[in-house]
Amino acid sequence: MTKEPRLTENTPTFSRFAPLATKHNLGLVACWLTVLASLLVMAVTGPKGVDVPQCWTAIQAVHLGGSPYRDGIAALQTFIQQHPQHDHMRAPLIYWYSPITIPLLKVLGWIPVGILLPLYVLALAAGYLMQLRAGYLMANKEEQRWLVWLLPFVAFFPGLLTDMTILSGNIAFLLYGPILWAAITGWKRERWFWFYVAVVVASFFKNPMLTLLAFPVLVGRRQWVPAIATAVISLVLFAIQPLIWPGPYQEYIAAIRMVFAWTCDYGIGPIGLLGKTLWDMHLPCSPATTIAFLFWALGLGTLLLVIRHRLPRTPICREMWLPLALLGALILSPRIKEYDIMPLTVPMLLLAVRGLRPLLRKLDGVGFVQIHPGWALAGASIAGFAVSNIIDALYGDWVPIELIVLLAVFALGLYAVLESARDLSTQGQKPLTIEECEAV
Repeated sequence: MTKEPRLTENTPTFSRFAPLATKHNLGLVACWLTVLASLLVMAVTGPKGVDVPQCWTAIQAVHLGGSPYRDGIAALQTFIQQHPQHDHMRAPLIYWYSPITIPLLKVLGWIPVGILLPLYVLALAAGYLMQLRAGYLMANKEEQRWLVWLLPFVAFFPGLLTDMTILSGNIAFLLYGPILWAAITGWKRERWFWFYVAVVVASFFKNPMLTLLAFPVLVGRRQWVPAIATAVISLVLFAIQPLIWPGPYQEYIAAIRMVFAWTCDYGIGPIGLLGKTLWDMHLPCSPATTIAFLFWALGLGTLLLVIRHRLPRTPICREMWLPLALLGALILSPRIKEYDIMPLTVPMLLLAVRGLRPLLRKLDGVGFVQIHPGWALAGASIAGFAVSNIIDALYGDWVPIELIVLLAVFALGLYAVLESARDLSTQGQKPLTIEECEAV
């Protein structure tokens, strides 16, 4: 008869760790419930779903046999007639996704609004949670211990600045979710097929999201050909639309021209800031923004490729590189909006912390920081976060502050990656092969 092992005082048992695990889980549940309750209160008492009405109007128009662009153009024309001087009143939002989305609108038109709206909200929530999961998996085990407590509050601080874009209902949350979910399989197992499919589908709605094709090139192996092929497929699908839907396509192009001419809705990136500045000065935005984007994309793309080529092939460098590569792929876009920043929040937080750690270590070496490194890192992170949001609140213009935060975090992430590579080189650590990196 086999004797059962005797439980001693030092024997780890589930019952001994259960109270701690339960408290931990209850704390996380309490955080998520608090955030959910806060969002529900904000949704009831304040503006919400500002990006939903134009989609619903388009669905109804197609269902009744009309054009999804005609009503939007008419609304913009009315706005232009009433406000010819480009004042600061917000122009009406219109449906300006490509005609290839019309068949989807037809299908959605047969679903009752009482069913369609809850399904849409659930889909947006699922897409948002997929974004959080991708960011969480970019962290190492040590970072995940504190990151898990911050994930619930990301909704209030997209791009590390206060903004309620989570309540906008924009379709981007639904699009980024599957893309980043598929990206996990890509960077972990080198299986990028579904990532490319998700990017192509997303490009039907938002063409600038094609810059995400840079991500597998930056982190994967031999992805140049698949990425270029995906871009070509997407462009071909766009090019054949005037042949299939000639009338709606002309209205679609007219809607885009009106939006950029009268609202200058270029977003918060460097190109967007340039376009907004020219628009405020009553100067034409094009071709200046087009030329600026070409230089921006060429410079940033070259920088990212050079860094990727020179990084040692070690798990540590790969771990450091992942969030920086995602941030770089997203800010390559010519049009960055608030909802494009939301998927960057967790990667930005990781990059900021990773960049501050070696920087504080150097300051400690010259006598500037005389406190525990952990407390110094936490204090610097909290201080930077607080100062950014205070400036944002006082300045009252989210766009330039967010751009500064984006570029500052990118610089910190770049510094962290280069420092990590330098430390490995100093220690004489032998780089691992790609196969060994994947096995880790």
